[in-house]
Order: sequence, then C-alpha cells, then structure tokens
Amino acid sequence: MDIKSHNSRREIMSFLVEQLSVNDIDECTTIVASMAKEMLPSETDRDSVRRIISDANVLTLVAKKNKRIVAMISGTCQASLNIAFLIVSDEESARHGVGSLLIDNFAEIGKKRSPASRYVTTSLVTDNTAAVALYSAKGYEVGGFLKEALGAKDLIILRKKL
Repeated sequence: MDIKSHNSRREIMSFLVEQLSVNDIDECTTIVASMAKEMLPSETDRDSVRRIISDANVLTLVAKKNKRIVAMISGTCQASLNIAFLIVSDEESARHGVGSLLIDNFAEIGKKRSPASRYVTTSLVTDNTAAVALYSAKGYEVGGFLKEALGAKDLIILRKKL
C-alpha cells in the first residue's frame, strides 16, 4: 500500500508499507540488531533476531522510501495483538509520520489476521517519552506499569481498543 505523509510545508513523502518479505529479512535483522540493543538480551544473535521477526505468529511490517527500509514494526497476532517494537531508522521519515503510519497499519492488518483480538498493546520504557507521546496521540491508554522490568528500567504498558 502506498501511503503519503504531509507536513506543514506541503512536501509530500511517500512510503510503501508492506509485510516483511524474504528479500527484506537480512536488512531488517541488521536494523533490529543495531538499533534495539537495549531491548534484546546481549546474547541474542542474528539468527535469533531473524526468527523473532519472521515467526508464523508474528506480523512484521516495513516502510520503504525510495526502495530503502526506513522503519519497521513487529509484534504478535494471536489471542491479542502486541507490538513488540517500532524502529524508525530515518529521522526525516520519522518527522513525516512513518511511525504513526506503521502503528495504524499494524492494528489494521493484525485485526484481519486475528479477528477475535479486542486490544492492541505495547510496552515501552518509561523514559522514552517521544514513543509514549506518539502512542498516546494514537489513542493508546495506560494499562499498567512494570518496575525494573528491563534491567533497571521501568516499563509502561499501553493499549488501545480495536
């Protein structure tokens, strides 16, 4: 699906959002391994990351700009939808709303894959205020907190009714 994002200067940036393909797995594995170090156990290797993002119960979407992956979102689609992570590797794309776009697409496609799901949830470190603000602006509400759940970091659990 080809989605356009607009900013206040009326520039148009176009993103292609699609489900993870075999051709994208290596690039996505590199992105996750390099950007999500604090989310993954230190012993996590590339093969483990590859399995995490391409498992049968996982929905991974990529956003491409000029055929290059600029962001990805991944999570599970079982009894409920759970966004494990959202990574935006291109600052310009972030300013043009690619994160918001992927959150919306994950909920939409995930609901089709798991129609009984009533909520979509995510957990974020509490000091990641930009991500908390993004999800809050998308209508996600606080579902709880986990103290020192990720090393010494606290997590906030956000959820949105589908």
